[in-house]
Parts: sequence; C-alpha cells; structure tokens
Amino acid sequence: MAYQSWHSCLVQCDLVPLKNRKEQKKISTTTTATQWIQKTIKMINKTLHKAQEDLEDAQELNGHLVLSENNKMTEIDKLKAEIQQLKSELGR
Repeated sequence: MAYQSWHSCLVQCDLVPLKNRKEQKKISTTTTATQWIQKTIKMINKTLHKAQEDLEDAQELNGHLVLSENNKMTEIDKLKAEIQQLKSELGR
C-alpha cells in the first residue's frame, strides 16, 4: 500500500494519535474503499480465471470438432473414389 507521507503511514498504522474526527473519517473511508477495491479485484480475478477455463475448454472442443470433420471428409473422399472405380469397372 502506498502512503503519501510517513506521517500518513504512521497514522494509518495507529502509531500517531489522530488529530480530529475528520482525519479519522478520512482514514476510515480510505480503508473501506481499499477493502472494496480488493474485494472487487478478487471477484474480477475469479471471473477472469473462469473465462480462461471456459476458453480452454472451447478451444479443446473446437480441436476435436475439426478432427472429426476431417475424418468424415476423408471417409467421404474414399467412398467417392470407390464409387468412381465401381462406375468405371461397370462401364467397361
């Protein structure tokens, strides 16, 4: 955590007595904002991690689909060649 000065660091660490309630409220608000930001960052990181996992799963599935389509096309090409060969044999 970055501090603007040594005094603010010591005040936030409770090493220097606070001068007034306004200063206490400012520190309290800063702490609350910092906690909210940290919580939000954790939530964003979890969402990002989930999105990365979903992306990896989708990429893996896509690879399997491409492989499956390639295998189907190979089989279709073999069958077409076999049909052509049978047609040519019958046509002789």
